[in-house]
Amino acid sequence: RWNGRFSITITLVTAIGLLTLISVGGVLGVGVWLAQKNTFALLSDNAHLGVSTAVNRIEQHLKPAEYQAMFLAEQISSGRIDTKDRKRLGDLLTGALAAAPQIDSVIYIDSAMQAFIVASDGRHGKVTVDTFDYSRDPEILKRMAEVVPGPNWGTPIWRDSIKRTYIN
Repeated sequence: RWNGRFSITITLVTAIGLLTLISVGGVLGVGVWLAQKNTFALLSDNAHLGVSTAVNRIEQHLKPAEYQAMFLAEQISSGRIDTKDRKRLGDLLTGALAAAPQIDSVIYIDSAMQAFIVASDGRHGKVTVDTFDYSRDPEILKRMAEVVPGPNWGTPIWRDSIKRTYIN
């Protein structure tokens, strides 16, 4: 029969049980919080490393093209190469293709939007030299209007007709 009092045994068992539950719950909560924090930190570091590696690989792939573009621009802007002399310009652009296998074509576009194109097959060593009129191509006209002075990378241009991307 119950007289409104708890026995000391039940009181101690309940108190010790509650203290144990609170202690274990606290330790478990802190452990889960720290594990979550460490997991997110590791995932963030891993993602940062992956992106950084991809950026470095792209830069390593594009640096030779950038150096060649600067060299070609210097040769043309200094007057050492006359762009009207298509034989000499073709030789210069063909030589630029030889040193960087990641470049499969070089296009020189003059102010009248007339293009002089040197392209390499890559697999068979076949080089083609051609001219093209871009004066009516809205995509090229739009991108050429965005060009700023000095060496810089423009936005890539996807050409659906040939299923290729131009990087200027």
